[in-house]
Amino acid sequence: LFGLFEGLLRLLRLSKRGRAVILSVCALGYLTLLGFPPSATRAVVMLGAVYLSYLLSARADPLTSLGLAGALILAVTPYAVADAGFWMSYLATLGLVAVMPGMNRFITERKSHTSLLAAGFFKALTGILVGLVAMSFTLPVVAVVIGEMGILSPVSTLLLTPLCGVVLVLSLLTLPFGGSVVGTLLGGLTEGLCGGMSTLAAWMGEPSWAVVSLKHPAVAPIAFCMLA
Repeated sequence: LFGLFEGLLRLLRLSKRGRAVILSVCALGYLTLLGFPPSATRAVVMLGAVYLSYLLSARADPLTSLGLAGALILAVTPYAVADAGFWMSYLATLGLVAVMPGMNRFITERKSHTSLLAAGFFKALTGILVGLVAMSFTLPVVAVVIGEMGILSPVSTLLLTPLCGVVLVLSLLTLPFGGSVVGTLLGGLTEGLCGGMSTLAAWMGEPSWAVVSLKHPAVAPIAFCMLA
């Protein structure tokens, strides 16, 4: 959402520091509108660190920003420590921040010397790796809270992530036309797409061969050791 917004501000030829101020205010307003849920708070704090680096002409460190976000969330809302959603969001982001940059560099080096078809393959591979990394880092929480894991999760992530962007854009287009025919059409399209995504996610999680039990007592300790 804020990547799209920043792109719009770039078209208006605003300076980097000007964009940082506007985006920071908008991020805080958006977070207030949502009611400060832990996952969104984590994202906004990390964004805020990036925008602060713009103002200070410095470079934001993603791991430090993530640590700051976690510390602030737990300081303000200590009960988040018992929120499985907070830990899954936090650990998935930790995995992506810690592991994916190196993987992306490795893939980019090879993608630049290949054909268009091979470049498409590497793009799909990156999408699957994002799902695998996120799933691996959240495995301890999944083992403790849910007790089973869908092995098709990385594939569903690959399919559904681009559609989340489409839903976001459709939602932004729907809001200004609320109550009109255009708004009704766009709202119906958005609702239908969200329903289809939910159905696809549910279908991919149903087959017995695609779900692995994590209820063995050894699974959680092993998963925590992997995370460490």
